[in-house]
Formats: sequence, C-alpha cells, structure tokens
Amino acid sequence: MRRLAMPEGYTSGSAETINRAGFVAQFSPDGKRFTVLLRRGDLRHNSNNYSLLLFETSHLFRSANPKLLLEMSSSSNRPAIRSVKWLRDGARLAFLGEGPGETPQVYILNVFTKQLRKMTHHATPVVAYDIDEQGSTIVFEAEPSVARPVGKIEHQGIVVTTQGLDELLAQNRGPYVPSWTLAEELYVRKPHQSEKNIPLADLMIDSLPPLVSPRGRYALLRVLVRKVPTAWAEYKDEHLHKLVEQSLNSEIASPIQQYLLLDIATGKSAPLLNTPSSVQNAGAAWAWDEKSVAVSGAYYPLEGTQDAQRSRLSRNTYVLEISIPQRRIVEITDRPASILRWLAGSKRIILELHDQQKNAELALEKHARVWKDVTGRIPPEKALARPEVTLEEDLNIRPKIFVTNPASGQKALLLDLNPEFDQLELASAKRVQWQAADGHWVEGALFLPPDYTPSIRYPLVIQTHGFVNGKFYVDGPWSSAFAARPLACQGIVVLQVGYATANDDAQFVNTTMEGPRAMAVLEGALDFLDRTGVIDRSRVGIIAFSRTVYEVSYTLTHSSYRFAAVTLADGFDGGYLQYLAYPQSPLVDAAYVNGGPPVGNGLQLWLRNSPEFNLDKVHSPVRLEAYGRLSLISGWERFSMLSHLGRPVDYVYIPGGIHILVKPWHRNVSQQGNVDWFTFWLKGEVDPDPEKRGQYDRWFALRQRPESSLGEAEGAAPVGRDLR
Repeated sequence: MRRLAMPEGYTSGSAETINRAGFVAQFSPDGKRFTVLLRRGDLRHNSNNYSLLLFETSHLFRSANPKLLLEMSSSSNRPAIRSVKWLRDGARLAFLGEGPGETPQVYILNVFTKQLRKMTHHATPVVAYDIDEQGSTIVFEAEPSVARPVGKIEHQGIVVTTQGLDELLAQNRGPYVPSWTLAEELYVRKPHQSEKNIPLADLMIDSLPPLVSPRGRYALLRVLVRKVPTAWAEYKDEHLHKLVEQSLNSEIASPIQQYLLLDIATGKSAPLLNTPSSVQNAGAAWAWDEKSVAVSGAYYPLEGTQDAQRSRLSRNTYVLEISIPQRRIVEITDRPASILRWLAGSKRIILELHDQQKNAELALEKHARVWKDVTGRIPPEKALARPEVTLEEDLNIRPKIFVTNPASGQKALLLDLNPEFDQLELASAKRVQWQAADGHWVEGALFLPPDYTPSIRYPLVIQTHGFVNGKFYVDGPWSSAFAARPLACQGIVVLQVGYATANDDAQFVNTTMEGPRAMAVLEGALDFLDRTGVIDRSRVGIIAFSRTVYEVSYTLTHSSYRFAAVTLADGFDGGYLQYLAYPQSPLVDAAYVNGGPPVGNGLQLWLRNSPEFNLDKVHSPVRLEAYGRLSLISGWERFSMLSHLGRPVDYVYIPGGIHILVKPWHRNVSQQGNVDWFTFWLKGEVDPDPEKRGQYDRWFALRQRPESSLGEAEGAAPVGRDLR
C-alpha cells in the first residue's frame, strides 16, 4: 500500500488532523510549488521506499502530473526521507535522509538541478535537525557513541547505578536505545566550520527536535529535565504534581519537559521560561523577524504573582509569546491549544484548539501588545492565495489527495495513492457504538467479510484501541499485530475498538480503575455483538498491543468471559518483572494500576489486581510478541509462568523490531502471523504453504499440551515427576 509519509505520531490520526498539521503538502515560501512525500514497503527486499514528488501550483488544474524529485530506500527502522523543509530561495529543500546500510544525515536538494548535497557527515545517526531559512546553520541531534572497549569492561566490569536494564544489555552490541540516563547529543554546524557539540545538562530525544530561528541566531529546544525545581510542585495539574514529587528523589532525568533557548553564536543555553511544559498541546513557532517565539503547552511563571492571580496561573497551561532576548511574556490565550504555524511576514498565528470534542483551528493576530481572535475573518490560506492540498478518506474509501482552489472552490483529484485497490475485494467496515458493562458508551468500527451473510454467526477478533472515525484502515491504527481487513477476508468479523464517546478515558489511566474499565468495554462489546446476532461467542479472539496488553491481561484474569485465542504484543502488563526492570524510572505505572508498590500491604493489592500474579486463571491460547531485547525480557514473566502452568503459549521474538513495526519482514511476521494464529484457533484452518509447517506443528502441540497442577488448592497431588 502506498501511503502518505508523515511523523510516526500522526499515522494513526484522522485526515482532518493530518491536514491541519500540514503534513500533506510542503509549499515553497512563494507558494509556486510544493512537495508530497510518499512511502511504500518492499517485501522482497525488506525495505521501505520513499518518493518525493514536486508539483507546480500553476499547473494543478490543467495538468497535475508530478515531477519525481528523489527516491530513497531505507533498510533500517527509520524513514529514508523525513523532515522536509523548504529554504527561503524556493529552489532548495533540506531533509533528513539515508540509503540502505547508511546512517541518516542532513541533505540539501536543488529542485531544479536535482543536485544533492550531504550537509552533515556525523559518525552516528542524525535523528533530528532544523536549519535556518538560508540553509547555512544546522542544529541537529545525533545518537551518542555508546560502545565501551571490551577490554576495559573485562578489566573493570560495569558499575550499575542509574542505567536501565536495556542499556546494560546493549553494551557493545545492538542499536542505541534512549533511556532516562542516555539520550541524543546536540550539535551545531555552521558554514566553513566543523560541527560543534553543545553540552546540555538535560536530555534531548529525537521526538523533541530543535527549532531554529529564521536567521539562524537561536534555536528553541525541548528537553527532559534532570533537576526538577521544588517550586514546580505548586502547579495544580495532578499528573505533573506526581512527576515532580517522584523526580525530586531521583538520580535520573524526569519525563517533565522544559523549553530551552540556545544562543547559537555563543553556544550557551538557558531556560526560556523557568517553568515546565506540558506534553499535551506542546508546540512552538518563531516570528519571521526572530525577535520573539511563541510556545504552547507552557506553564506561566509564578514568581512575583499573588493570591488569586497565582492560583489562576498555576492551574492552566498557556500559549505565550516571549520576546528575545528580553524574555518579556505576552499571553496569547489560556485556551487548550497547540501552535500550528506563525504565518510568514505577519503578526498572525494559527492554533489547533482542543477544548471541544472536535478540534478546530483558531487564528489570532497581534495588535500592539494584545493578541485578538480573528478566526474566520480572513482564512490564512486564502490570504496567501495558495491551493488547499488535502488528504481525504473514509472507513470504506481509500486515501486520496485532492487540491482545491480556495477562491473559486474548484476541486480536483491530485493523487490516487492506490488505484489497484479497485481490483481487490476488500472487507467492508461500519461505525458502531455499544454500552460497556459499567454503563459508559464506546465507539469503534466493525469489519465484515466481503461475503458477509447476516444469518451466519461469525468468529470475532477484537483489536483493542485507536479507532478514529472516518479513517481508512487496512490493518488498524498501527502496523504492529493488527490485521483488520486481512482477518475479515478470512471469514472473521473484526471489531476495532476506539474511545469513550464522553472522551473521559484519560482520567482512568494509571489508576486502579484502568483495568476494570477496559474489561467493561470488552464485555459490553461481546454482549452487543452477541445480542445483534453477528458473532459466535465460543469463537472470540483478541489482539492487544502496547498499553492495552495490561488491560486485556486484566480481563483474562478477572473476567468470567472467555476467549478462544489471544495475542499480547509488545506492551505494558502491570507485572512484577516489568516493575523491577526499571528501578530508577519515574514512570511506575504498575504501582498506580495495582494500588501501590508490591511490598507490605501493597503486596496484597498486587496479588489481587496484577494480571501476572493471576496467570493461573488464563486458559486461552496466548501468542506473545516481543520487539527488541527489553521487550523480550518484559514478556518473560508471562511466558515462563504460562509454560510452567502447561498453558498453550507461543512466544515470537523480533530482535530488530521497534514498538510500531516498520520493516516489511517484521510486519509480515507479526501481522500475517496473527492472521494464521486466529484462523487456526477460531476456525481450525491451516495455510498449506510448506514454509509454515513448523508453526502449525508447534500449534498442534500446544493444543494437546496438558495443564499443570501448579497453583491448585492445598492438598492437591504434588507436581513433581518421578524421574527414576
């Protein structure tokens, strides 16, 4: 499938969100041309191929044939092309790119001559960057060189202090993995100068890229704070308050973020504001003259404030404008919004507003020192006379890119990403809502086999989370484990679970109610689909990925409802081993969901609540998927205990996999593996492919495995065997 290439965090988002964030088309500064970046997996070569297309704005409604600027292929888990940015001259593009077997570096491409220049030659992968509008100053993050001489390790050993388990296991082998003690390094590269390392006390990771000012004098950084000020505990956000309390006694970086300002000329950095910033609503944009910068998700400084004002400021995050270098603060809005862009050469800023169930754009304009709402008065894109390039899709309509003339309303198809889908018989999908067992309402999508017959009750597979209405899914919101339409084409109904219609899920996460609430959603879904005559209740499977591994594990060990087969893929499980694997981590989620730490009275709560202490209640065949070293260890408690209990458990380890699988071979192991797994357990069918004989031999053996008497009541027969 050919897809629009975009940052990982947006791949599961709606077309509306993607369009608003500006990831469909990248316009040149003068608006005369734009690029579209596409990607497609190559299963034969286990690579992902990227194509950068160029469109001339003036030709769109006459002949919209694109010009292929560049093709690059990646054999790693990273994109071959990403972070495309036009330079001010409208003739050059900067981007982060890599070829097979290469490490990513910053490139500049001339769109007219197709001359390609590698701008960085760093020894380790460059993972994030930004560049000034002239293309002269580059600020980039690169992976650290973490290898230590083998001889030195043999001679001195390794002292374990604040390292994570994965960091220790990675000594001299395997890829670098960010941790709470080890993160990327920051560099500045200026013309005719060698790159310069910028030391930071705090941690940078590639999901928090730098933002260089237009003329290259400054860079705005977002970091994870190592030393959290005690005064930050005064802010009222409950989650932030917990993190501050935990971080005060920690020797490692916290998950609390802060904005830093880097003076590129001097190489010195300092907090932009002496405040934390929220992960939610985070965003930033420079004014065109780089005399100020706007940030969203920022807390307001409390120094010098009194009583009522102090109380108000401590409760909210803000969108703020900070003048540079004076650091004078002007409030833009206190509404929950994130910055999308600051329109070039203007005093207008565009925000994405989040205080309603449906997000909307908000435009504000500065008059003197006051920002005023001008939403709807002059649509920003019309003011620039640019066409609107948008992604459109729906549950049963494949993604296409359209172009619209904002002045005339004329609309035309720009790209049909996958016209070959017309030759395929795909499963149909429809939006559904149901009432969870605890009374709240949930929405999702139901995928039906192409030859669906209402009078037949079908086997069911539930995919646990992430549904967004109006999005076209082949596999699901993510490419790990989920396989919605392929499963449906095997005669299995698939329910893709979404979110509560009241949009109140977040308040239950990391509490002792997270597991019971998720269990209520799944139980309500089964009752709904059984009542409507869609499913055969004796043939129900479920795929859990990431956070929902815990929620499904809780259901398996605490619900009276039964599942015929289960997949638990690469996730948090609320278990003891995962809790122990991160002794220095401030993210002690297992303690939150189980009611406290597993000592003293808290241990009794764990014995009652933690799925890993109740695995004797699991009788479903379980497929475990682990991506990477620490994921393998994190799932070992489940695998080992289920094996001791004689339960049917299959463990699939993808050593080079990452959380959201990227490489085609990895995806095939996971997604096709789940299609095979559920057709075997729910329908008794096997794929005749001779290369799969080994997996079916294994599964037939699991079906015959006798259960152990471990965990049975006192007085039961001993479990040991006479080996004489």
